[in-house]
Amino acid sequence: RRATTPRRARRARAMTRARARGREDETRDPRLISRRDKAANRENAKTWVVVGGLAVAMTAVIALVYENSTDGFLYGVDSIESYADWTGGGDGEFDFASGRGAGGAMDFLSGSAIFGAVVWALGLYYASPVSVVMLFLGRTDSERPSDWLLRKATGTAQMEDASSASKALIACWFLLSGVAVSQLGDAAFGDATWQISSGLGFAVIAGVSELGRPKRVDEATMAKLEAQYADFCAFGEKRLSRSGRCHQSEISKAFRAAYPQHAGEDVLDEMELRSLIANYWPGAERSPRGYYKNLSLLDRDGAPLTDRVSVKDLGL
Repeated sequence: RRATTPRRARRARAMTRARARGREDETRDPRLISRRDKAANRENAKTWVVVGGLAVAMTAVIALVYENSTDGFLYGVDSIESYADWTGGGDGEFDFASGRGAGGAMDFLSGSAIFGAVVWALGLYYASPVSVVMLFLGRTDSERPSDWLLRKATGTAQMEDASSASKALIACWFLLSGVAVSQLGDAAFGDATWQISSGLGFAVIAGVSELGRPKRVDEATMAKLEAQYADFCAFGEKRLSRSGRCHQSEISKAFRAAYPQHAGEDVLDEMELRSLIANYWPGAERSPRGYYKNLSLLDRDGAPLTDRVSVKDLGL
C-alpha cells in the first residue's frame, strides 16, 4: 500500500492536468493561436516549401534532359538537323530555323504559353517572391500582393471591399505579369516546360502562404474590433493592474458597466473579451476556470480592491 500510494497520487495528478487541458481546449478561442500551434505551423510551412522546391527542381531536371535528348529518344540520332545534313536533305528539306521563325508569332498563343502565364498570374496574385522567402524563414506575410497593389492604386484596403472595375483591373495587371514572366522564361530557356513547372511550384508555395495568412475581415468588422480594443485599453489604464489575481467575470462586469455600448453578449462575447485581455497584457496567465494571474482589478479611483480576502490572507 505504501508503494502504490505515490503512484496513485501521480496518476491522479496526471488525470487532473489532462482534464484541465481538455477544458481549456474547449473554452479556448479558436482565433487565438498558441505558441505550440505557431511552431507547428512554421514547421509545416517549411516542409511545404521544401516539397515545392524539390518538385520544381525535379521538373527542371526532367525538362533539361528531355530538351537535350528528345531527338535521341525518338529517332536514335543526336538531332533531326544533323540527320538531315547526313542524308543530304539540307536546309531546303528540313528548314527548322524558318519553321521556328514562322511559328514564333504564334508561340505566344500556344496552349503551353497560355497555361504557364495563367499559373504564374495566379501565384503572383496570392504571393510575391518576398513572401516566398519569408515563408521559408518561418514568417507569414499578412497582406497579399493584390491587396497591396489595390491599396496603392485606389486606397481600398482589401479586395473584398473593392469595386468590380478595380478587381478587373488588378486581375488584368497580374495576368500581364504572368505573361511577362512566362515569356521571359521561354526566352531564357527556349521551352514552355520551364515556365509551367516553375509556375506550378510557385503556385503551390503561394497556396501554402495563403493557408498560413491570418483570417481576413472586412472594413466594418475591423473598425468594430479596433474600437473595442481602444475602449478596453482605456479601461485597462484606469482599472487594471498588471499584478495580483482576479477572475474574468470581474473584468467583464466592470468593463461592460464602464462602456455600456459593449454590454450585450451579441456585441462582445466572453471569447472576444478574453482576446482583448490577451492582447492588452500578454503576461497575464489564465487558468482553465477563468482566473488570471499577474492581472487584477482596481476600483474607480485606481486603488486596489481591499474587500476580498484570499486564502493567503487567512494564513491557510
